[in-house]
Amino acid sequence: MINISVVMYGGLSYGGAHKQIIRLICLLDKERFNITYFWCAPGRDKGSTFQWPDMDYSNITRMERSGITVIEFFASGRDIRSRYHKWLDTDFMKKYYSVKTDIILTAKSGHPEYPFILLNKPIVEYNIFGLNDSTPSLAFSALSSEWVYNLWQSKSGNKRGRVIYPGVPETIKNVGLREAHGMNHSKVVLGFHQRADDNIYGEHALRAAAIAKKSVQKDISVVVMGGSDKYKELAKLLCLDVAFIPVTKEWADISNFLSTLDIYVHSGGAGETLCIAIQEAMMHGLPVITMEIPEKANGQIGTLGDCGIVTRNIEEYADAIRQLSDNVDARRALGKRARAYAIKNYSLKAWKEEFESVFTAIHNEYKLKACHISLVAKVWLALETMPGVLYCLEKARKIKNKISARLKQKNDCAFYRDSK
Repeated sequence: MINISVVMYGGLSYGGAHKQIIRLICLLDKERFNITYFWCAPGRDKGSTFQWPDMDYSNITRMERSGITVIEFFASGRDIRSRYHKWLDTDFMKKYYSVKTDIILTAKSGHPEYPFILLNKPIVEYNIFGLNDSTPSLAFSALSSEWVYNLWQSKSGNKRGRVIYPGVPETIKNVGLREAHGMNHSKVVLGFHQRADDNIYGEHALRAAAIAKKSVQKDISVVVMGGSDKYKELAKLLCLDVAFIPVTKEWADISNFLSTLDIYVHSGGAGETLCIAIQEAMMHGLPVITMEIPEKANGQIGTLGDCGIVTRNIEEYADAIRQLSDNVDARRALGKRARAYAIKNYSLKAWKEEFESVFTAIHNEYKLKACHISLVAKVWLALETMPGVLYCLEKARKIKNKISARLKQKNDCAFYRDSK
């Protein structure tokens, strides 16, 4: 039995990384892996204005039903100003050392972070931003997309890792939402789904749809599940009729929504280091249109493989909508290729088995190394903080020299007076 401790700050949020880690560990074979999930409600960060998504507390029940031990720890926040984003006023270490751990699993940016720099067991990270972590105990990096891998590889040195795309569930057969929203089957329905988060809002899909609708031969409709309220403001500005559906966490509802669409129009505005939404659309046999955004992460391009359309501006995006809307054969052929690609590369079974093989290999390799890691990590941390120590010592030395100089001056004056 391999004991895995999953450590996730803010670990019940609706964010993609938390969602995928929880989905993964629920899939793992519980006869081979004993899993403990450490999480905390995020506090106010120092040096950052980042707003955490809402917590999804139903994940606790979901994990416990899958045989996972869930442990909540406390942290009042993180200090983002410090190099390691130290957790403040936390009791994590006490909770962590109360259970047996063979391997640590987490999802993070790739940057060296507290508390991982101090933990004495091999770490497997789901690296979602491609940054490089030189922490000695980091044993393996699973990179979330080709884009992330290329960035990580350019900085990673000799660290081990490879691309492991998250898995997504199979399609649930359903009737879709056309009738509920007055969309007959002759209409071509475009749409996308997104969590309600202003940070990932992007305008290109709706702007392209508004342009395409003026000249497309077919009657098209647009439907959006979730997303920022800014989409409603944009639709009004564009005079574009859009059906908005509340965001949901239930896969059956997401699958029902995706089954309504004919074309998936991706609209991530913040850039994508991975794109679960596109994977889900591909699993439903949908042709996907996206846009490459300069100076942003474009992990969605690798996610598509050669099974979607990548555009470079709004005009190209509108042309792609027109072409797929007016050509049902091209639309279906691209969707068929997308589904075949998703089944081969994004199935839950393949994802689960790949991580199980990683955990088994790491556990076998690190049985004799685990005791050495903690000391190395602590020495490394001491060296990293040494400049601050040296600065304080140097300042103290200068103060001491000033005091000595003043005392010497006083003594010299006294000696001069006495000699007279």
